[in-house]
Amino acid sequence: MPLNTIDLYLRRNYLERETNRWFVQPGQVRAISHGPFSDIKEERIKKRENERLEKENEKLEKENEKLEKQRQMEIEERKKQRTFELEKLKLQNENKVMYQTSTEYDTNAPK
Repeated sequence: MPLNTIDLYLRRNYLERETNRWFVQPGQVRAISHGPFSDIKEERIKKRENERLEKENEKLEKENEKLEKQRQMEIEERKKQRTFELEKLKLQNENKVMYQTSTEYDTNAPK
């Protein structure tokens, strides 16, 4: 008895469903059966997903804290650099003023 195309199609679909039932792809949630323990299975799946998300959140929070500390260090470094440059400019201005005032009253200073 020859197999027609409908029989082949139905067999292929059946085999695909059976293999998909037992072999779950990575990252794919397995279909939950409607048996007596389906609630427990569903809770376990949700619990695992929540734990995974919590771990991921903790990693991201640690990374954010690290980046925030680095940013604060850079801000402090810039503030120190600015204050140093301001002090340098103040000293240069004071030296100019001192030189000018000393040359005004000093008759032996070069002009």
